[in-house]
Amino acid sequence: MSLALTLVGSVGLLMICIAFFLENSGRLNREDFTYDLLNFLGAGILIVYAAFTNATIFLILNSFWALVALKDLVIK
Repeated sequence: MSLALTLVGSVGLLMICIAFFLENSGRLNREDFTYDLLNFLGAGILIVYAAFTNATIFLILNSFWALVALKDLVIK
């Protein structure tokens, strides 16, 4: 696995972890646009990572995660 691919996956992971941390620390609410945007972008990046690493289960999980976040973004 290349360094670039690892960095891409790390960015996606960080985005989702930041959303989680900010929500749990009370700085973001699950209803906030920023929370859903971080989750959507992070999951989207992890979908790319999963596709390039042939991690099918990880691809399915992040596809679901991105769709839920996208639904919340569209509704807002």
